[in-house]
Amino acid sequence: MDFYVTHYLLLIVMILVRDAATSTLNVTVPPLVEAKLGGDIKIPCDWRLADGEHLDQSKITLVWFCVKDQKPITRLYYRQGHIKFFENRHILSFDVDKDFTLIIKSARFDDEMKFICQVSSGNFGISEATAEVKVFVEPEFEHEVSDQVVDLTRFEANGSVEIGTCVLKNGHPKPSSVTWYKSEIPILQDNVTETVTEDSGKWTVRSTLRYKPRIHDHGSQFFCKASYHIPGESISMVSSKATLTLMFPPASVFITVEPQHGNVQEDGNATLTCNANANPPPSYTFYKMPDTNKPITKGVNGNQLHLARITRSQSGKYRCQVTWQDRTMTNLKPGIASITVSYQPVVTLKNESTVMNGWMRFSCTAVGHPRPTIEWNPSKATTTAKVLNETTVMDTIVISESAESAGVTACIARNSIGTAKGLIFQKPSVDRLSWLKDMWKEASAIAGGALIFLVASVIIAVVCCKKCSRKRSSEVASTMREVKPESSNGKEAAGNGVAVNIPQDHTH
Repeated sequence: MDFYVTHYLLLIVMILVRDAATSTLNVTVPPLVEAKLGGDIKIPCDWRLADGEHLDQSKITLVWFCVKDQKPITRLYYRQGHIKFFENRHILSFDVDKDFTLIIKSARFDDEMKFICQVSSGNFGISEATAEVKVFVEPEFEHEVSDQVVDLTRFEANGSVEIGTCVLKNGHPKPSSVTWYKSEIPILQDNVTETVTEDSGKWTVRSTLRYKPRIHDHGSQFFCKASYHIPGESISMVSSKATLTLMFPPASVFITVEPQHGNVQEDGNATLTCNANANPPPSYTFYKMPDTNKPITKGVNGNQLHLARITRSQSGKYRCQVTWQDRTMTNLKPGIASITVSYQPVVTLKNESTVMNGWMRFSCTAVGHPRPTIEWNPSKATTTAKVLNETTVMDTIVISESAESAGVTACIARNSIGTAKGLIFQKPSVDRLSWLKDMWKEASAIAGGALIFLVASVIIAVVCCKKCSRKRSSEVASTMREVKPESSNGKEAAGNGVAVNIPQDHTH
């Protein structure tokens, strides 16, 4: 007998243990329920055992509670079997999915609270879940943003200008933000005045932007962006854009040159561009220094000066003067830039004098930029080079008139742009001055009645000497002319004088 009692008790314990192991109830509700003002609030409640089995509603007790802020919990609905209780706007519906959905008609702002669904079932225990209800009203978006024109010459140093106002009106809950932007970059709230008002649970946010303009703000665009939340998504509304136009005089003048650094080869092109930040844009006048009273008109287009097929005479400094609102901005430091024209050497040969004892001195002057160098061919040791200025160098050579020195001597001038030559042709000649001296010595030895003849002879000799000298000087002078750079065909023209230059074309 005791065996059967013991066996029976053990069976009961096993059943209880089994039921305890499977008695946990899982109750689920959505954690957040959002509803539009005046619409219906629906909160479904589902219950299941731990293994997913759904208990029949006749075997459970279901209670809905609500709690708002720190107030006591209020029971809204109670059901056990077929006994029901509910009040006012709270209705319980039972659908085919076997869940109980709490429906609240005509949602109001005071429905924003927590709702608790509690389910119990005998040996299966008790469980609950909480849903929070939010009621919303989509706000109206209003904005008044307009373009602004500000003359900074008449504007107070610490003044500000009102750009516009953006309003989110009659929304719930309170809109999250109104943000102002300048050219897509958020503006610090120091520039924004925001007011928030509430009326019957509806919120209005009014944001006004007052901005302190600076020169770098010219042309900037301002707008506001309002953000708020509705069920299922976040909304952003953007206002129209307002352009801020500033009027201000130039603060500085600067000038740029193309090609860079202003280095240009002769017959090339150069452009000078003058800029001064001002609105309205200023007008520009160019001068070639030091003549600042005669403005350049040729090649000027707005703020640019175009120098086409440039020549060496256009090397130098250029000045840019700015005029704004019919006022010449004499208080500004003008923009100044340099143009440096590079060109091939030009050679000039000159017969300096006839030196006694059969020697002659010639000079070779070369002009070019960069300043050329001079060399002689064949090389002469008795030369003296002298730099005259930044573009000119002169070298002097002394040559014997002896028959042994007959031939051609070349003065060669070079720079990075090109080469030029000048030639000296040598041929044996008589030293007429020495002859005249000999004649004078011989005549001085004659005495008495031959004096008249002597004087006449001397006069004739001097005249002959001068004629010869003029003939010789004419011969040299006729062969001296400016030497231009070497032509592309490389040909040289020889003369019949003592010194001759090579006629050459100016090529690039």
